[in-house]
Amino acid sequence: MNPEVPADARYDFVAMIPQQAAHCLPFIHRFKTLLIGGAAIPQKLRHVLVKHPGCYETYGMTETLTHIALAPVSDPPAPFKTLEGIRVSQSVEGCLNISAPHITDELIKTNDLVNCLDEQTFYFFRPKRSCHQFWRTKIIPRADRANIGRTNPSTLFCDQTKRHHLW
Repeated sequence: MNPEVPADARYDFVAMIPQQAAHCLPFIHRFKTLLIGGAAIPQKLRHVLVKHPGCYETYGMTETLTHIALAPVSDPPAPFKTLEGIRVSQSVEGCLNISAPHITDELIKTNDLVNCLDEQTFYFFRPKRSCHQFWRTKIIPRADRANIGRTNPSTLFCDQTKRHHLW
């Protein structure tokens, strides 16, 4: 992944996943607004991005069809603020519930642990279970190796013996 950006190019709006943003750090000053989503921003990358105004991280999921909240990239992370028409609440288990009437009439119940400050603002902590979505691949740490062959082929099992870094 080696992005080619013309030397004089400037962009008003760019959307990327964290891995793409990491590879574009030499050009980041050319982006007026950078929207980062699809995965959590690694701390090392976050530390660099906080120096660039106009960087935002998003919260979204397949069930909402789009991003439903955003926050400026900061360290420590800022709370997410929902987009217009979206309301959030916290379940008894501490998971995020999303009300998005323009998407569905049903309450969207997530497995993401959060702290809701009000119906439009929340801190995201982590998924309730140890399962992470990265693009179209589910990554399940410390999974039972006996079940590897019986799972969806787009599921990747990891253990703590090997560490893989995206950048």
